[in-house]
Parts: sequence; C-alpha cells; structure tokens
Amino acid sequence: MKRMSLFSALAMVSSFLWVSSTQAQTRSWNVLTTGNGHGFQVFDRGSGRITEFLEHPYRHVAEASDDRKSQIIRRDLAHDIYFGVRVDGTARWVNQCGDGSQCTGLAEMGYEDETHIIRSKSSLNGVGLETYYFAPFGYEGNGMVMLLRAHNDSATPKQVSIFAKPNLKLGSPPSEDRRSDPGDGGEQMRWVDSGGLAHGEETGPGGGHAIYVPIGDVAAVSCGTDTSLYNAVLGGGPIGAQRSCDGASLVLAMQQDFTVDAGKSAWWGVAVLFLNDNPSHPRAASFRDPRSVSDVVQLWKDFIGTRDAETLHADALAEFEAWRKGTAPSGLSAVERRLWRQSETILRMGQVRERARVNDGMVLASLPTGEWHTGWVRDAMYAVAAYAMTGHEDEARRALDFFIGAEAGFFKGGNYIGRDYRVSSCRYFGNGLEEGDFNSEGPNVETDGWGLVLWGAGMYMQYSCDLDWLDQKTWKGDTVFEALHSIAKDIEAYVRNGLPGPDTSIWEVHWDRRQVFAYTVASQIRGLYDFSAIARLKGETEIADHYRDLATSFLTKAKVVLVHSATKSFASHLGVSGAEHHVDGSVVAFMDFGLVTPGDPLYRGTLDSFSRLLTGFGGYQRLEPNLSLTGHSAAGPYDLSEWILLDLRIGDMWRKLGQAQNDQSLVQKADTLLDKVTSHSAVNDFLVPELFDRNNGSYTGVVPMVGYGAGAWMMSQLRKHGAWDRDPLPDTPLDHCVALCNRVECAAPHRGVCQESTSDPAGYVCLCDGGYHLDGEDCVADVECSDTTCSGHGTCDATNGIQCTCDEHYTGAFCDECVSGYVMKDGVCTEVTTSGGTGGTGGTGGTGGTGGTGGTGGTGGGGTNTAEDPSSIDDGPASLCSGVGGAAGLDSLLYLLGLLGFAVFMSRRKKDGRAL
Repeated sequence: MKRMSLFSALAMVSSFLWVSSTQAQTRSWNVLTTGNGHGFQVFDRGSGRITEFLEHPYRHVAEASDDRKSQIIRRDLAHDIYFGVRVDGTARWVNQCGDGSQCTGLAEMGYEDETHIIRSKSSLNGVGLETYYFAPFGYEGNGMVMLLRAHNDSATPKQVSIFAKPNLKLGSPPSEDRRSDPGDGGEQMRWVDSGGLAHGEETGPGGGHAIYVPIGDVAAVSCGTDTSLYNAVLGGGPIGAQRSCDGASLVLAMQQDFTVDAGKSAWWGVAVLFLNDNPSHPRAASFRDPRSVSDVVQLWKDFIGTRDAETLHADALAEFEAWRKGTAPSGLSAVERRLWRQSETILRMGQVRERARVNDGMVLASLPTGEWHTGWVRDAMYAVAAYAMTGHEDEARRALDFFIGAEAGFFKGGNYIGRDYRVSSCRYFGNGLEEGDFNSEGPNVETDGWGLVLWGAGMYMQYSCDLDWLDQKTWKGDTVFEALHSIAKDIEAYVRNGLPGPDTSIWEVHWDRRQVFAYTVASQIRGLYDFSAIARLKGETEIADHYRDLATSFLTKAKVVLVHSATKSFASHLGVSGAEHHVDGSVVAFMDFGLVTPGDPLYRGTLDSFSRLLTGFGGYQRLEPNLSLTGHSAAGPYDLSEWILLDLRIGDMWRKLGQAQNDQSLVQKADTLLDKVTSHSAVNDFLVPELFDRNNGSYTGVVPMVGYGAGAWMMSQLRKHGAWDRDPLPDTPLDHCVALCNRVECAAPHRGVCQESTSDPAGYVCLCDGGYHLDGEDCVADVECSDTTCSGHGTCDATNGIQCTCDEHYTGAFCDECVSGYVMKDGVCTEVTTSGGTGGTGGTGGTGGTGGTGGTGGTGGGGTNTAEDPSSIDDGPASLCSGVGGAAGLDSLLYLLGLLGFAVFMSRRKKDGRAL
C-alpha cells in the first residue's frame, strides 16, 4: 500500500466534500450536439429528438455584401428526426414514450462513453430500445447516423419493426433575413434503387440535396406528408410504397422488420447525409460544395463498406478511443476524468474539416446551438493551446495553418489599421474570408489575435518540437516561419506611443469605442516573446533579439501607464488607468501569460482588485459594475454575468501565488473555483458553458464553449497537476527541442522510454517502460521484480503479482508518475515552483459570495429541472455521500469538516468565480 501523507488525507476528504457539492447541483442545460467537422446536429432532451441539422458547421457561411457588413447565415434544415418502433403490433414513436402505457419514457440520455454519440434508452412491450445519433468521423461530409438497438428482454420471441422518419426542410426561407429557418414547400423526393446502394434523395427550392441511406436491409419505403406517415406507423398498417413525391412537408419513411429471439438484439439505422451543391442564393458560388450527389453516395459507400449497424456503432466507439491521447493527469477523480474526456470530445468537434485550403482547421468558439459557432481568432488560440498541451498536435497544427493561411487584410484602409496584415482582426466566414462583426459603431478590429497566434505557435512548438513545420509552405506560398515573422512585423507596425495601437480587444467594443486595452497589450507581449523563442530556435538570433527587446519595452511601459497606482493593479485600458472604476477581469492575462510573477506587487494587487468582480454565486464577472466600455453609465448584464474563463484563469493565478508563498488557503481558493465548474458541468452532460447566472449558477450564454470552456478547463487541470513546468515563462528558449530524445519517438509497444546513448549509432536507445523488461526484441510484462520494475522510484513486491510501493512524490502502477504538486524532470519528480521569488504581501483577496441553489430548467430547450441520479456519477466511495442534497448536504458537510478539525491550517471552502 502506498503511503498516505497528511496532504493526501486532506485531499481525500476534500474530494468527499466535492462529491457532496456535485450531487446537490441541478440541470440547467438540455441539448446535446454531435458533429464531425463537416456539420452539426442537435438533440433536444425535452422532446427526445434531433431538432437541428445545420447546412454547414459554422454560423455565417459567407459575406452577403461586398462591404461585409452583413452575413449569409447557415440554414437549420431539420424539422425533426427520430425513430418509431412496433412490437407485436403495438406501435410508438420513441420520442413520445412515457405515456403510461407499455412504452417507457426516454432515460439515460447523454453522450455514450464521453464521445459525440448521443444515446438514450426506453422500452416497449418487453423490448429494450437504445437510440444513437452521431456524425461519424472518417466520413468526410455532412452527415449523421441514426441507429436503434432493440433487445428482447422477455422470454419469448418478439416481432419488431423499426421505422425512421428524418424530416429535413429544403424549401425557401420566408425572407432573406430568416434564411436560418427555411420552409418545407416545393420539396421533391424520390427513391433510388440502383447503383449498388439503395437510397432516398430530396431537394427543394432552398437548394442542396438530402440523401437517406438505410444501414441494413429495408422492408418498406414510402414518401408522403409528415402527418400521413406519422399516423400510418401508429395505426399499425403498412406505410405504403410511394417512391416519388412532390409537395410540401414531405418525409421519407423507412421500415425494417425483425423476429428477435429472447435475449437477442436487432440493430438497424439510417444515414442522413446532406450536400450543399446548389444553394439558392445570389452568392452561392462563394460557399457551395463542388461535389455531386453521386460523389457523396460513393463517399458513403466507401466509408460504410460491408459494415452493419452494430459494427458501425462499435467502430465509432473504437475510432474515438484510438483518437484520444493519454495525457489526462493521473490525479483526476472519476468525475473529473469524465469531464476531461468530454472536453476532449468538444475540442475535436469544434474544428472544421470541411474544405482543404479554404476552411480546414478553423476552430469555432462554440458548438451550436449557441450563436458563437464562428471562427474567432482569440477563442481558437485558447483551443490551440489546449490541443498542444493534451497531445493533439495534428489539430493544433491544422488550426495554426488555417489562421496563418486564410485571407485577411480587409480592414487595411486608413480609417482602420492603415496597412495590410496577416491574421484576421476578428473572425472568419465559413468560406475562409475575414469577417468584421459590424454593428452601428463599426467593425470589431481586435489585434490581440495577432499576439495570440504567435502564442499559439509557441505553445505548439513547446509541446511538439516540430521544427519541420517552420519550413513548410503556408496556403499563401511562404514558409510558416516567414508567416509568423510577418505577424510580428504587423504588431510592430501598429505601435502607437510605445504600445500596441488602439483596438476593440477581447470584449469586442467595436471600432468607435477602441482603446489601448491591457488585454491586447498582454497578448502581443506574450506573442512577441514566443516568436522570439521560435526565431532563436531557427537560428535567427538577430530577429529573436529584436522582438524580445520590443516585447520587453512594451512590458516596461505597460507596468507604468496601464496600472492604477493607488491599488497597484492593472487597469482595463489606458483611458481608465487613473480612474476609480477600472477593474476588468481580462487583465489577468498579464499573470496568465507569465508577464508578471508572484513576486511583483502588481500580481497580488491585481488579484485583490478582482474582489470588485465577485458575483452572488462566488465567481467573477468581467467588469466592475460602474465600468462601461461602450459609453453607458454602468456595465451591462453580459458584463455582469459570471464568466467561466475568468473563474478558471483567475483561479489558476491564485494557485500559482499559493504555491509560490506556500499558502494552502490560496490554493484552496483555486480548487474551489475549479471544482465549481466541474460540479456544474457534471450534471449538464459534462459540457462547460460560457456563463453562469450571477446569482444561482444556472447555465447562460452559449453552451458548450470550445477554447474558452472545454480547453480552458483542461488547461486548468493540467496546471493543477504540474503543467506549469511545461507552460513556460516568456523569453524561455526552446532548447529542449534540440535534445535528441525530444525529436524522436519510441513507438514500439511498452518501449517508450528514450535515453540518449553515445555508444548507439543513432545516438539514442528506446528502453522498456516501467513494469516491463526486454525479451529478445520485445518488451514483456515483468513477472518477477527487477531494478526497473518500479522505475527506480519504489519497492517491488511480487508475492501476489507485481506491486510497487512508490517512494515519496511518486505514483502510478510502476511509480513512473508524480503526485500532485510535482512534475517529472529528467526522470525525477521535482516540486512545482513558480519563478519570480516570493509574492508580495499585498492585501487580502476578496471573499466569494454564497453558493447558489442551482439553475432553472429549460435554458437549452425542453426537459425537467431535476438533478441527475447520483449513482450515475461514479466518483469513489459515493456511499459516504449518499442522500446528500439540501439540508442533508449541509449536515454531511459539517460532519466531514468535523473530521478535519485537526487541520487548522485548512481554509474555509468558498465559492469563487470565472476567468479569462
């Protein structure tokens, strides 16, 4: 048995308290999204059906005018999509089960194994029903698979018929400004039973083609009006055999029949594919798909091969597991591990994979249904950092390739930037052109993204050491290094009075409200330091020195003119640095990017100033109440919501300060912030939102966020468990990238330990992992103890199989990992430290508000406002927390705190807020 330190004991009891908090939360979000980079589909918990099927995966497909002041919004093609089932003559539409008869209501709705597969369960007449909806990765088109498994739970055979009725709307929109919600008039539908793949095709005056392909045999097919086929299934008779239809509100119903023996299952499904080959719009040429219907049919044939529905489902799960990276910290709880996995999935779904050299690699700020499923530069770079830190290097590189390769420079006129530039000053349309997000006060011109792209490139290089990437050609024909250099030049060219010029920055205040914002200054300083490190790695010493010096000059000046001197804290922008009301949560970037360290009085002074941002729910809003960035007398409701990104980033900075000062109360403050996000996500399908309601913690804003949500949460967990060591301070060289073992991969099974060797011609050797030894050319599991079984950091015992008792600071089955607070350096677990010396004393941090009671239902559509069944959240010895909630939760809390009475140094747990 491994030793348990006092700290470990406290952590264990703290986890019990956290479980209690988790079980007391209530659901406030009720939709689930699936996607594969080519499209999105949305499942509504309340109605038990797919309610959205997007024409493209991004919100704005193209510009609607040459001045780009208006956008062409993507269509939502779905009326609804769901299954019907008939068992021994009794028929029900599955989404309407729960009527008190033989059909039980949908249960266990959620993501299967934290993938993008949306699963629900019900039953009819002794047959268990499981439905699955997902957009398959590996199919390079806009499509969704709907599958149903019917399992005979009775003792006798059952006659089962499964019906699919996908209903897409391909009519014209009621008006151009309502293009997102097309009508269903004038639709045309036909069944094609030739070419080796029977399928249905639908089109209409709105343009594009829907293609419906059964997965497995089909006993009956008929087209007709939605109402007539809906009633035909419930009536128990045949659905008909109409193979061609024209009219309004048309659907194609498909049926397959089974005799299901006792204890056996039947699987069946349909692929719903969409091709936007001829959208009805004057600017269709700027966003239409050049492929044909026959191309898409062949694409599906190549993807599905000979697989049946059951195999396709199993393969989808296996494919997703193969894509994952084993980078989750070993110290995560069971609930945290589920949120890690779901966040990893959100990051994957958030990247567009649609068209090479047009939008491939674009990262969206959120998934739908939220309005932020748009390619913002800033949000994307937080996702890039998360991709890099979690081992998803391909996704990070694709994203960077898009943002340095896509079109930009639209706002180069003298009334805006005044010169050409490399990266969009805001975001992108789906066709890869720059979008400015106009309103009556002009576009958003946000030059923070220029620095953030350089930071993202630095994070990618830090974790991948992909030196070859720097010499690869961009979409524009120059090399990646040359592109990054051009971004650094753009920053330098826009300097005004020794700092980056005015822009609209992170809170998107629009051009007429532009200022020299602290967040933009911090982002560009960090980006220049990162580019300097990349240039030095490339051997471009003169370039490296130049941009390091420029970054240092920015930082030196910022620490004077962007500081509120009385409180020793950073101000929102230059215009309020001397004003009483100046506090803006985005300035945490100066600490988050390592520009100000805990030993600097500005670090603690800025953190203390955030006490003005505390919400009633204990987290952080983005502006203090009396500060407005848009010309109003006070901050608005959006400013005063609790921001998840701020909760996480400010929490990280409290953690860093607590570690530097050895102050466990500050670390606990960070844990409370992080745990709050975790516990609320756990009862909302493990989705991280944009905002909490400032008073009760219910989900508001957009859900789920990609970089600002899933990515930011994963980064905070990595930092908690030691990633500070690989999240370098500015002006840190990338020397590790020239070390041989960082440029090679030991890929043989269980042989992943690289060791440099002067005696080997290659200069290195690959050694067996802990718990394995070399047998010939293979690493095989130890059955007896050896010097390497416990990686040199523990005592081996083979009495009852190999067991390692790890030395202090080590953990893992073979003692090859570090406990929380330590990181592996040169094979040794080393305590996490923070550069910058001891922190200033400063003032005390603001206290959090009281915790809310949980949100109200209905934010994301239908559904009930009830907590998840605690048994579904597997997090250790839950029996110790059973029945927790309401007053019982308080009793349990007091009881467990009593157990901790001896730990007088432990701070009170408080609900804090959100972060940048």
